[in-house]
Amino acid sequence: MKREDWYFVVYGYDIDYFGVMFAEAVEAGGVEYVADPVSHYSGSRTLGTIHRLCSHPRLRQMLHLDRLSLWRRWLMGDYTNIGKKLCFLFLMRWLKPENEELFLMIRRRYPEAKIVVYLEDLYDTGANLDYSMMDRHADLVVSYDSGDATAHGFLYYPTFLSAVSLPSGEKKHADVTFCGASKQRYDLIVRTYEALVSRGLECDFMVSRLQPGQKKTEGIRYIRYLIPYREYLAHVMQSDCLLEIMQDNATGYTLRTWEAILYDKVLLTNNKAILEAPFYNPEQFIYFETPDDIPGSLPSGSPVHNPYSRNLSPVGFFGFLASRLS
Repeated sequence: MKREDWYFVVYGYDIDYFGVMFAEAVEAGGVEYVADPVSHYSGSRTLGTIHRLCSHPRLRQMLHLDRLSLWRRWLMGDYTNIGKKLCFLFLMRWLKPENEELFLMIRRRYPEAKIVVYLEDLYDTGANLDYSMMDRHADLVVSYDSGDATAHGFLYYPTFLSAVSLPSGEKKHADVTFCGASKQRYDLIVRTYEALVSRGLECDFMVSRLQPGQKKTEGIRYIRYLIPYREYLAHVMQSDCLLEIMQDNATGYTLRTWEAILYDKVLLTNNKAILEAPFYNPEQFIYFETPDDIPGSLPSGSPVHNPYSRNLSPVGFFGFLASRLS
């Protein structure tokens, strides 16, 4: 079947990056992005804020609040007259035990609808998730990571991204930009930063969520959580090169790769798979195994625009789903 035969309702997150991620598909039609169901379906951000407060685990336990029964009317929309086949797409953080009733509600109200789960992060990062919910409720499970897809029997579809129009900035403020959580890669982040600085490069590093025992390094900006995505993109637009440091065991292409392609930036990456990628261009992608491998100088200015950018749109992702839903 074709994408145009379906209406997709995406349950995402109230984080601006994910809205950007799906933006082109929403603009193309047939896709509805739900960042926060209560705000979305009630039309009131105030109710959405109250809902999030009531959903806090401690408050819910203290007041004996049943999150779903209190907010049931605004957790799902009315799609009975949509005129197309219906599919609900859930990002992976919705696989929390307290959300299972929502999946059951969908099955009761829309028995012919399909349910898809998209794992936008590594499977092993979901320690607080109930993956058995996928077995009980999902018609398709898709992972962004090819290794996870192979290991767990999921479909594979790489991360996609919508291009955003942003001002280029008054002037370049860095040779290399990095933004990300420390995770288990913090030592490599620091060693890479030190290697770049030692080569005389100006670095714009933003690191969030330090773990116990991880010490701060002078020159790196530490942030409590990741900055708004559009604010981060302003840093991207004012930099020559983006740095990508993979999570342990990750094998897919990441958001940094797509940003380099969409915004004509050089990518410095330790993802060896980039060397075999269909979009690989040695002038745009620089692979390093260890920080010592990083060249003494990096290209400056914008590389030739990579034609692979046309493949990154989320519109293609929904075409992929439509071809596999029956």
